Amino acid sequence: MFAGPQWGVFDPVTFSFKRVFSHTWHFWVLFPLAFFVALLLGTMAGVIPLAIRHADEASPDFSGGEIAFLIILYAVLFIASTYYSAVVYNAALRETQGEEQSWSTAFKNAPFGRMLLSMIMIVLAEFAYVIVGAVLIGVAGSVVGWLGAVVAIPVTVGLIPVFLVLGFYPFYVLDGHGVGEAFSRACRDVFSHFWKLLGAYLILAIIAYALVLFTIGFGIVFAMPAAILGSAFIYRKVSGGDVVLNLGGKGV
Repeated sequence: MFAGPQWGVFDPVTFSFKRVFSHTWHFWVLFPLAFFVALLLGTMAGVIPLAIRHADEASPDFSGGEIAFLIILYAVLFIASTYYSAVVYNAALRETQGEEQSWSTAFKNAPFGRMLLSMIMIVLAEFAYVIVGAVLIGVAGSVVGWLGAVVAIPVTVGLIPVFLVLGFYPFYVLDGHGVGEAFSRACRDVFSHFWKLLGAYLILAIIAYALVLFTIGFGIVFAMPAAILGSAFIYRKVSGGDVVLNLGGKGV
């Protein structure tokens, strides 16, 4: 058991894999697997016929109907991915509160609207960062050639905290915070616990990657849910919340 708000960088790994390999493993493993298989098959069913139809064209000339079809296909895939994320992220947050998730509980009250809002805000934030970074590098490079390369270094390094803030942003939105407040809290918590958070996240990512690598890819069905559960654990701790280690037990 962890004492109060104290936690170690390996604790998210322990928490996440214990949940994945609990007796409700079939939800955490089979739901992501079924979703991504369906996503892959749906994409192939929509794209392959078009690819075959235009295989002999050097520059495919899509008709208006085909373009409309691709737009609709993308919209459907985006909505499906958003719903999947809403279910899994929300289930992970519930697990940190000691609410064991299964097929009969995980889909109840899935916060689709909030997840959609968070994804839109993430895309806008990423776009804004890229535009601002490109402008800064371009302006610096126009003054002195080598200055553009110098400015590119902090812009590139800045992607690390940006990635962390945006990676944890959906948890704040799903937990009931407004759009602006969620960004504010995410920035505050990430920068307040930056090195510990970065270390925990890297350890979780390395272990998940190693699991995939040493199982010739099959371990991804365990790595994906473990990464989300571990991230939910980190979110709870850096935001000042409690994590229930034993289902039905007390928070730590």
